[in-house]
Amino acid sequence: MHMKERISRLCVAGGTRLFREALSKSLACPDIVVAGTCESVAGFLAAPLDPPPDILLASCEGAETVTTAAIEHLCAELPALRVVLLLDDPALAELGQWIRTPIAACVQRTISTEALRATLRLALAGERVFLADVIPLLLGRVADGEAAAAAPAASALSDGELRILARLAIGEPNKQIARGLGISEPTVKLTVCNILRKLGVANRTQAAIWAYQRGIGT
Repeated sequence: MHMKERISRLCVAGGTRLFREALSKSLACPDIVVAGTCESVAGFLAAPLDPPPDILLASCEGAETVTTAAIEHLCAELPALRVVLLLDDPALAELGQWIRTPIAACVQRTISTEALRATLRLALAGERVFLADVIPLLLGRVADGEAAAAAPAASALSDGELRILARLAIGEPNKQIARGLGISEPTVKLTVCNILRKLGVANRTQAAIWAYQRGIGT
């Protein structure tokens, strides 16, 4: 017998009205329907939908500030609700705070529509979704001693490389690093490649984590 596909109800909160409308239209699909939108998480709490949605997609953009306390209160009030946060450009410390709350997912606003739909489905299935590269760091699953033994010391990098790494760790792109240090962008690009090679990491995010663990750039 053919089983009817479950349809999940979504509420979009935060951001501008145009953003909410555009996001609602792009996410609508056979198994996800947008039950409503609201200006903020506080507005959602003040005037909850009836029946309540299965998932709340909250955008932390502009004037909308969502605190961990607000999310914890929301999840306590509606324990069945799955909360997914969209952040502009989350720093490691910020992600560290959110991963300790009951939210289901925390992703960047630049995520594609298909990836966001997949995130919503995973959240509805009871999974938690975060940026994969930072999960071991944020959960503290790598002991300090093990990390120190496995990774090279900061002394392996030159002073110039350390200056570039410090700026990379706080999210500056190559062009901004070059302008800030008074060097050319190709020089920055080459130095970043050398930094990745010396640290034995695959990308800028992993290099930023390495720097974060050692207090470089923070």
